[in-house]
Amino acid sequence: MERINKSLIYLAGILMLVLTGLANLQVFYRFIIQLPLPWVEEVIRYIMIYLVLIMSSTAIYLNSHLNVDILDLVIKGKYLQPLKKFRAAIVFIFTASYAYLAFTLIMDTIELGQVTPALQISMAWPLIPLLLGGILMAINCIYIIIPKKTEFNQNQNLDISKEG
Repeated sequence: MERINKSLIYLAGILMLVLTGLANLQVFYRFIIQLPLPWVEEVIRYIMIYLVLIMSSTAIYLNSHLNVDILDLVIKGKYLQPLKKFRAAIVFIFTASYAYLAFTLIMDTIELGQVTPALQISMAWPLIPLLLGGILMAINCIYIIIPKKTEFNQNQNLDISKEG
């Protein structure tokens, strides 16, 4: 799992560079050349959707997602780990349902033949990160729930500087 999440972090960095480059290109064309490119804003929007939904799964893996921490402060000792697994199970149910609904939405979109306004590509392409993000979040929840040789560490840090 660490390798997958590390790859997602690198992918996010590349997507952020592409997003920044496209935004600068749009500013140049809009304000210097006075000829805005309509497709650039759409691509930037879709890249941001990919970034948010794919990196949400890494946030679950790193235990840095939105969380209600009040119970962690009250519950100590041997009950803390089952609480984290219970919380991950609830998130798993939500993300698995979310992925299923995303899949049905993509299938309906393909069936209807919807296309994006500027790029004129299938609307399924901007919806794929909904499914991909849901699946990756569910997989990371399973990783938290299933006992491992070394139990899940709350302060786990994904160090992208070391090789391996």
